Amino acid sequence: MDLFSVGHSNQSLEDFIEILLAYGIERLIDVRTLPGSTRYPHFNGEPLKAQLARLGIRYQHMKALGGLRHSLKNSQNGAWRNLSFRGYADYMQTKEFAKAMNRLCITARHQPTCLMCAEAVPWRCHRSLIADALFARRIQVTHIFSLTRSRVHQLTGWAKIDGRDVTYPLTGNPAHGPETCLIKTRKEAPMVQLKRAYDGASRTDGYRVLIDRLWPRGIKKADLVIDEWAKVLAPTTELRRYFGHDPKRWSLFQSRYKAELRSNAAKDKLSELTRRARSGKLTLVYSAKDTEHNDAVVLKTIIERGIEPEKKKGSGARSNK
Repeated sequence: MDLFSVGHSNQSLEDFIEILLAYGIERLIDVRTLPGSTRYPHFNGEPLKAQLARLGIRYQHMKALGGLRHSLKNSQNGAWRNLSFRGYADYMQTKEFAKAMNRLCITARHQPTCLMCAEAVPWRCHRSLIADALFARRIQVTHIFSLTRSRVHQLTGWAKIDGRDVTYPLTGNPAHGPETCLIKTRKEAPMVQLKRAYDGASRTDGYRVLIDRLWPRGIKKADLVIDEWAKVLAPTTELRRYFGHDPKRWSLFQSRYKAELRSNAAKDKLSELTRRARSGKLTLVYSAKDTEHNDAVVLKTIIERGIEPEKKKGSGARSNK
Protein backbone atom coordinates (compact mmCIF):
# COMPACT_ATOMS: atom_id res chain seq x y z
CA MET A 1 0.00 0.00 0.00
CA ASP A 2 1.43 3.40 -1.06
CA LEU A 3 0.15 6.04 1.35
CA PHE A 4 1.38 9.63 1.43
CA SER A 5 0.61 12.86 3.26
CA VAL A 6 0.88 16.47 2.06
CA GLY A 7 -0.09 19.99 3.12
CA HIS A 8 -1.21 22.37 0.40
CA SER A 9 0.04 25.46 2.32
CA ASN A 10 0.34 28.54 0.07
CA GLN A 11 1.29 26.74 -3.14
CA SER A 12 -0.18 27.47 -6.52
CA LEU A 13 -2.50 24.81 -7.88
CA GLU A 14 -0.02 24.10 -10.68
CA ASP A 15 2.85 23.43 -8.25
CA PHE A 16 0.64 21.29 -6.03
CA ILE A 17 -0.54 19.15 -8.93
CA GLU A 18 3.04 18.78 -10.14
CA ILE A 19 3.93 17.28 -6.75
CA LEU A 20 1.03 14.82 -6.86
CA LEU A 21 2.02 13.69 -10.34
CA ALA A 22 5.68 13.37 -9.37
CA TYR A 23 4.78 10.93 -6.58
CA GLY A 24 2.30 9.02 -8.73
CA ILE A 25 -0.73 9.91 -6.62
CA GLU A 26 -4.00 8.55 -8.00
CA ARG A 27 -6.34 9.43 -5.12
CA LEU A 28 -6.31 12.50 -2.87
CA ILE A 29 -8.14 12.24 0.45
CA ASP A 30 -8.94 15.61 1.97
CA VAL A 31 -8.82 15.37 5.80
CA ARG A 32 -9.76 19.01 6.44
CA THR A 33 -12.94 19.29 8.49
CA LEU A 34 -13.97 22.21 6.28
CA PRO A 35 -12.65 21.59 2.76
CA GLY A 36 -12.03 25.17 1.78
CA SER A 37 -9.57 28.04 1.94
CA THR A 38 -10.53 31.72 1.90
CA ARG A 39 -6.98 32.79 1.12
CA TYR A 40 -6.33 30.07 -1.49
CA PRO A 41 -9.72 29.35 -3.12
CA HIS A 42 -8.17 27.00 -5.66
CA PHE A 43 -7.98 24.50 -2.79
CA ASN A 44 -11.72 24.61 -2.13
CA GLY A 45 -13.17 21.11 -2.36
CA GLU A 46 -15.29 21.26 -5.50
CA PRO A 47 -12.91 23.29 -7.72
CA LEU A 48 -10.02 21.09 -6.62
CA LYS A 49 -12.01 17.94 -7.34
CA ALA A 50 -12.78 19.18 -10.86
CA GLN A 51 -9.17 20.08 -11.61
CA LEU A 52 -7.83 16.75 -10.34
CA ALA A 53 -10.45 14.78 -12.27
CA ARG A 54 -9.05 16.17 -15.54
CA LEU A 55 -5.75 14.51 -14.67
CA GLY A 56 -7.24 11.23 -13.58
CA ILE A 57 -6.73 11.85 -9.86
CA ARG A 58 -9.73 11.06 -7.68
CA TYR A 59 -10.64 13.50 -4.91
CA GLN A 60 -12.43 12.39 -1.76
CA HIS A 61 -13.33 14.38 1.34
CA MET A 62 -13.27 12.35 4.57
CA LYS A 63 -14.78 14.59 7.22
CA ALA A 64 -14.59 11.76 9.76
CA LEU A 65 -10.79 12.17 9.74
CA GLY A 66 -10.95 15.96 10.05
CA GLY A 67 -9.49 17.97 12.90
CA LEU A 68 -11.03 20.63 15.18
CA ARG A 69 -11.84 18.11 17.92
CA HIS A 70 -12.35 19.00 21.59
CA SER A 71 -10.30 17.44 24.37
CA LEU A 72 -11.93 15.55 27.21
CA LYS A 73 -11.69 16.51 30.88
CA ASN A 74 -10.43 13.02 31.72
CA SER A 75 -8.13 12.85 28.68
CA GLN A 76 -5.55 10.09 28.70
CA ASN A 77 -3.46 12.06 26.20
CA GLY A 78 -1.93 14.62 28.54
CA ALA A 79 1.48 14.52 26.86
CA TRP A 80 -0.03 16.86 24.26
CA ARG A 81 0.04 20.38 25.69
CA ASN A 82 -1.50 21.57 22.44
CA LEU A 83 -5.24 21.23 23.12
CA SER A 84 -6.09 20.73 19.45
CA PHE A 85 -3.77 17.74 19.21
CA ARG A 86 -4.96 16.42 22.57
CA GLY A 87 -8.54 16.73 21.35
CA TYR A 88 -7.74 14.79 18.19
CA ALA A 89 -5.92 12.13 20.21
CA ASP A 90 -9.07 11.76 22.35
CA TYR A 91 -11.14 11.44 19.17
CA MET A 92 -8.81 8.65 18.03
CA GLN A 93 -10.26 6.49 20.84
CA THR A 94 -13.79 6.61 19.35
CA LYS A 95 -15.67 4.10 17.19
CA GLU A 96 -16.19 6.82 14.57
CA PHE A 97 -12.45 7.24 14.11
CA ALA A 98 -11.92 3.46 13.95
CA LYS A 99 -14.55 3.18 11.20
CA ALA A 100 -12.94 6.06 9.29
CA MET A 101 -9.52 4.40 9.52
CA ASN A 102 -10.90 1.10 8.25
CA ARG A 103 -12.52 2.93 5.37
CA LEU A 104 -9.24 4.72 4.60
CA CYS A 105 -7.25 1.49 4.57
CA ILE A 106 -9.74 -0.17 2.21
CA THR A 107 -9.83 2.88 -0.07
CA ALA A 108 -6.04 3.20 -0.27
CA ARG A 109 -5.39 -0.49 -0.80
CA HIS A 110 -5.49 -0.52 -4.58
CA GLN A 111 -3.99 2.82 -5.68
CA PRO A 112 -1.36 5.33 -4.49
CA THR A 113 -3.24 7.59 -2.07
CA CYS A 114 -2.34 10.87 -0.40
CA LEU A 115 -3.87 12.52 2.67
CA MET A 116 -4.14 16.30 2.33
CA CYS A 117 -4.58 19.08 4.84
CA ALA A 118 -3.50 22.75 4.89
CA GLU A 119 -0.36 22.77 7.09
CA ALA A 120 2.92 22.52 5.19
CA VAL A 121 4.62 20.27 7.75
CA PRO A 122 2.98 17.21 9.32
CA TRP A 123 4.11 17.86 12.89
CA ARG A 124 1.88 20.93 13.02
CA CYS A 125 -1.09 19.04 11.62
CA HIS A 126 -3.34 16.21 12.77
CA ARG A 127 -1.99 14.29 9.74
CA SER A 128 0.85 13.23 12.04
CA LEU A 129 -1.62 11.64 14.46
CA ILE A 130 -3.40 9.87 11.61
CA ALA A 131 0.01 8.61 10.53
CA ASP A 132 0.61 7.32 14.08
CA ALA A 133 -2.69 5.41 13.89
CA LEU A 134 -1.61 3.93 10.55
CA PHE A 135 1.78 3.06 12.04
CA ALA A 136 -0.08 1.03 14.70
CA ARG A 137 -1.77 -0.79 11.81
CA ARG A 138 1.66 -1.46 10.25
CA ILE A 139 1.01 0.87 7.35
CA GLN A 140 3.81 3.19 6.28
CA VAL A 141 3.10 6.85 5.52
CA THR A 142 5.49 9.06 3.55
CA HIS A 143 5.23 12.79 4.23
CA ILE A 144 5.76 14.92 1.13
CA PHE A 145 7.48 18.31 1.52
CA SER A 146 8.35 19.15 -2.08
CA LEU A 147 9.12 17.63 -5.47
CA THR A 148 12.44 16.38 -4.16
CA ARG A 149 11.92 16.03 -0.40
CA SER A 150 9.90 13.45 1.48
CA ARG A 151 10.24 11.52 4.72
CA VAL A 152 8.86 8.25 6.04
CA HIS A 153 6.73 8.87 9.14
CA GLN A 154 8.28 8.04 12.49
CA LEU A 155 6.00 7.30 15.44
CA THR A 156 5.59 10.32 17.73
CA GLY A 157 8.11 9.98 20.54
CA TRP A 158 5.57 10.05 23.38
CA ALA A 159 3.02 7.74 21.74
CA LYS A 160 2.02 4.42 23.31
CA ILE A 161 0.64 1.63 21.14
CA ASP A 162 -1.70 -1.08 22.39
CA GLY A 163 -2.84 -3.17 19.46
CA ARG A 164 -4.35 -0.60 17.08
CA ASP A 165 -4.95 1.97 19.81
CA VAL A 166 -2.56 4.91 20.10
CA THR A 167 -2.46 7.13 23.19
CA TYR A 168 -0.13 9.87 24.42
CA PRO A 169 -0.06 9.53 28.21
CA LEU A 170 1.64 12.11 30.38
CA THR A 171 4.35 10.07 32.07
CA GLY A 172 5.92 12.90 34.03
CA ASN A 173 9.32 11.77 32.76
CA PRO A 174 10.97 14.44 30.58
CA ALA A 175 13.98 12.30 29.76
CA HIS A 176 12.86 10.91 26.43
CA GLY A 177 14.68 13.48 24.30
CA PRO A 178 14.21 17.01 22.92
CA GLU A 179 10.86 16.34 21.30
CA THR A 180 9.24 15.93 24.71
CA CYS A 181 9.41 19.68 25.18
CA LEU A 182 5.64 19.28 25.29
CA ILE A 183 5.98 17.96 28.84
CA LYS A 184 8.97 20.00 29.97
CA THR A 185 8.82 23.22 31.88
CA ARG A 186 9.47 26.41 29.97
CA LYS A 187 12.62 26.95 31.98
CA GLU A 188 13.99 23.63 30.69
CA ALA A 189 13.11 24.28 27.04
CA PRO A 190 14.40 27.50 25.41
CA MET A 191 11.64 29.46 23.72
CA VAL A 192 13.77 31.09 21.02
CA GLN A 193 16.28 29.24 18.91
CA LEU A 194 18.34 30.07 15.84
CA LYS A 195 18.69 27.84 12.82
CA ARG A 196 20.37 28.18 9.46
CA ALA A 197 18.08 27.84 6.48
CA TYR A 198 20.29 25.02 5.22
CA ASP A 199 19.91 22.87 8.34
CA GLY A 200 16.35 21.70 7.68
CA ALA A 201 13.20 21.91 9.78
CA SER A 202 12.38 19.83 12.85
CA ARG A 203 9.25 18.92 14.80
CA THR A 204 10.66 20.90 17.76
CA ASP A 205 11.16 24.17 15.86
CA GLY A 206 7.74 25.62 16.62
CA TYR A 207 6.94 28.76 14.62
CA ARG A 208 9.67 29.31 11.99
CA VAL A 209 10.41 32.84 10.77
CA LEU A 210 12.87 33.73 8.01
CA ILE A 211 14.45 37.04 9.04
CA ASP A 212 16.73 37.68 6.03
CA ARG A 213 15.96 40.38 3.47
CA LEU A 214 17.14 38.13 0.63
CA TRP A 215 15.99 34.58 0.00
CA PRO A 216 18.69 32.00 0.94
CA ARG A 217 20.82 31.10 -2.05
CA GLY A 218 20.35 27.67 -3.58
CA ILE A 219 17.06 26.91 -1.79
CA LYS A 220 13.79 26.70 -3.67
CA LYS A 221 10.82 28.36 -2.01
CA ALA A 222 8.98 25.06 -1.92
CA ASP A 223 11.87 23.44 -0.03
CA LEU A 224 12.25 25.89 2.87
CA VAL A 225 9.74 25.22 5.63
CA ILE A 226 8.78 28.57 7.15
CA ASP A 227 5.62 30.06 8.60
CA GLU A 228 6.54 33.63 7.81
CA TRP A 229 9.12 35.76 6.01
CA ALA A 230 9.67 38.83 8.18
CA LYS A 231 11.67 41.08 5.84
CA VAL A 232 10.80 44.06 8.01
CA LEU A 233 13.23 42.77 10.66
CA ALA A 234 16.21 42.50 8.32
CA PRO A 235 18.96 45.14 8.46
CA THR A 236 19.02 47.64 5.62
CA THR A 237 21.15 46.87 2.59
CA GLU A 238 23.52 49.69 3.55
CA LEU A 239 24.05 48.32 7.06
CA ARG A 240 24.43 44.77 5.82
CA ARG A 241 27.11 45.81 3.32
CA TYR A 242 28.92 47.87 5.93
CA PHE A 243 29.03 44.96 8.37
CA GLY A 244 30.00 42.21 5.93
CA HIS A 245 30.12 39.82 8.91
CA ASP A 246 33.37 41.38 10.03
CA PRO A 247 33.70 40.62 13.78
CA LYS A 248 35.60 43.91 14.25
CA ARG A 249 32.43 45.79 13.23
CA TRP A 250 30.09 43.61 15.31
CA SER A 251 29.63 46.03 18.20
CA LEU A 252 28.83 48.99 15.96
CA PHE A 253 26.60 46.82 13.78
CA GLN A 254 24.51 45.84 16.80
CA SER A 255 24.02 49.46 17.82
CA ARG A 256 23.00 50.57 14.35
CA TYR A 257 20.79 47.54 13.81
CA LYS A 258 18.93 48.12 17.09
CA ALA A 259 18.35 51.71 16.02
CA GLU A 260 16.81 50.48 12.76
CA LEU A 261 14.55 48.15 14.71
CA ARG A 262 12.95 51.11 16.46
CA SER A 263 10.80 51.78 13.40
CA ASN A 264 7.10 51.21 14.02
CA ALA A 265 6.81 48.28 11.61
CA ALA A 266 9.79 46.48 13.11
CA LYS A 267 8.61 47.14 16.68
CA ASP A 268 5.18 45.73 15.90
CA LYS A 269 6.68 42.58 14.40
CA LEU A 270 9.05 42.12 17.34
CA SER A 271 6.14 42.44 19.75
CA GLU A 272 4.21 39.82 17.78
CA LEU A 273 7.12 37.37 17.79
CA THR A 274 7.71 37.96 21.49
CA ARG A 275 4.11 36.99 22.18
CA ARG A 276 4.57 33.85 20.12
CA ALA A 277 7.74 32.96 22.02
CA ARG A 278 5.91 33.32 25.33
CA SER A 279 3.32 30.75 24.29
CA GLY A 280 5.55 28.29 22.44
CA LYS A 281 8.80 27.64 20.58
CA LEU A 282 10.02 30.25 18.08
CA THR A 283 12.80 29.61 15.56
CA LEU A 284 14.55 32.45 13.75
CA VAL A 285 15.82 31.21 10.39
CA TYR A 286 18.82 32.86 8.71
CA SER A 287 21.35 32.01 6.00
CA ALA A 288 24.63 33.57 7.21
CA LYS A 289 27.61 31.22 7.59
CA ASP A 290 28.80 33.06 10.69
CA THR A 291 26.61 31.66 13.46
CA GLU A 292 27.87 34.05 16.15
CA HIS A 293 27.80 37.41 14.37
CA ASN A 294 24.54 37.94 12.49
CA ASP A 295 21.23 39.77 12.81
CA ALA A 296 19.41 36.68 14.12
CA VAL A 297 21.63 36.71 17.22
CA VAL A 298 20.61 40.31 17.93
CA LEU A 299 16.91 39.56 17.41
CA LYS A 300 17.09 36.54 19.73
CA THR A 301 18.51 38.71 22.52
CA ILE A 302 15.83 41.38 22.06
CA ILE A 303 12.97 38.87 22.03
CA GLU A 304 14.27 37.00 25.06
CA ARG A 305 14.54 40.25 26.99
CA GLY A 306 10.91 40.90 26.13
CA ILE A 307 9.98 37.48 27.52
CA GLU A 308 11.97 37.80 30.75
CA PRO A 309 9.39 39.75 32.80
CA GLU A 310 6.77 37.14 31.94
CA LYS A 311 9.08 34.37 33.17
CA LYS A 312 9.66 36.09 36.50
CA LYS A 313 5.96 36.80 36.97
CA GLY A 314 4.99 33.14 36.72
CA SER A 315 8.11 31.48 38.11
CA GLY A 316 6.74 30.88 41.59
CA ALA A 317 3.58 29.09 40.61
CA ARG A 318 2.88 27.01 37.50
CA SER A 319 5.86 25.88 35.46
CA ASN A 320 4.18 23.45 33.10
CA LYS A 321 1.14 25.27 31.78
